[in-house]
Amino acid sequence: FAGRDVYYLVDVNINIYYLLGLLNSKLIKFWLEHRGKKKGEVFEIYPEPIKNIPIKYSNNIFVENVISNTKKIISFVYDEQKYYGNSRAIEIDKLEKEINHSIGCIYNLTNSEIAFIEGHN
Repeated sequence: FAGRDVYYLVDVNINIYYLLGLLNSKLIKFWLEHRGKKKGEVFEIYPEPIKNIPIKYSNNIFVENVISNTKKIISFVYDEQKYYGNSRAIEIDKLEKEINHSIGCIYNLTNSEIAFIEGHN
């Protein structure tokens, strides 16, 4: 049951962990800031901008890095005893940076384009 509108992304050919990492990446946040709609500091998610997100997916080391690091972040969130205090936040921040770099490589961004997006968010 959902109390609000619910939108489904359905593509059985995309790894769900890759999709989770991609949709939470700085590149897609940057894209949504220019193509989506914001209500205050939060994005209003409507079908049209979601349907138009350019999703690149292939079997390569960068995609595998996104999948692996996304799984690690999830495990840190659910395994409270694995890391304590700031060490968890530091580790998650490191993994998010690796995900964002891998996403930039998947989308064939230059290092300066990746740095621009990193600095923009």
